[in-house]
Amino acid sequence: MVRVLLYRAGMSTRFSAFVISALSCLGAIAACGGSVQGTADAAVDTGSVYDSGVDAFADGPVIVDALADVSPVRIPKKHRLVSTTCDGVRTVAEPTNPIEASSCKKHADCTQGKNGRCMRGYGWSANVYSCNYDICQTDNDCKAGPCICGDGAEAPDVCLAEGNCKVDADCGSPGFCSPTFGSCGNYGGVIGYACHTPKDECIDDGDCAKMGTSAYCAFDPLVASWKCSNSQCAG
Repeated sequence: MVRVLLYRAGMSTRFSAFVISALSCLGAIAACGGSVQGTADAAVDTGSVYDSGVDAFADGPVIVDALADVSPVRIPKKHRLVSTTCDGVRTVAEPTNPIEASSCKKHADCTQGKNGRCMRGYGWSANVYSCNYDICQTDNDCKAGPCICGDGAEAPDVCLAEGNCKVDADCGSPGFCSPTFGSCGNYGGVIGYACHTPKDECIDDGDCAKMGTSAYCAFDPLVASWKCSNSQCAG
């Protein structure tokens, strides 16, 4: 079965005509004994660094036989349909055994921003404490990228500084705004969100499997499109 996802609202007349034409062509292929196979995912990354993706279409997508695997119509497994509002809750415990080099000794010392918490370092600096703060609550608090909610404890709510979109609507119709790694790959984590384009070499990480298990699909600002990469950093 061939499938394509059409939005219930916001689909342009030109795009509608294209799909109708494509359906006619595919019907002709099927009549001659041919077949076309396609799939489509409707998962969405709502903005949390811990989200694995949930169904973002409240009314469900309209599923019609047609070109689902052709970029940019195929829906990325992770994309940000709507923005989120962070709850501002941080339940991290008070510091224990901070050394003299610490810039704070308790949460109450962190008064230079919102929801200040006195947090310990890692590795050799495990007992060196410093303050961190929630930077945002909604996307409107951020300039470039979206506001990403933390884990409710150690990780604060932060603005991502890279990318060219915050939600799908920033990418036109039909358009998708997806999280992207930088040149450090998984080690550096998501650095921003970017729109998918007709020039993309990949849409999801699975499209890059031929490059190895560590490969991923990421937005390359040098060519303004998504490409496969296996670049990683180590700390």
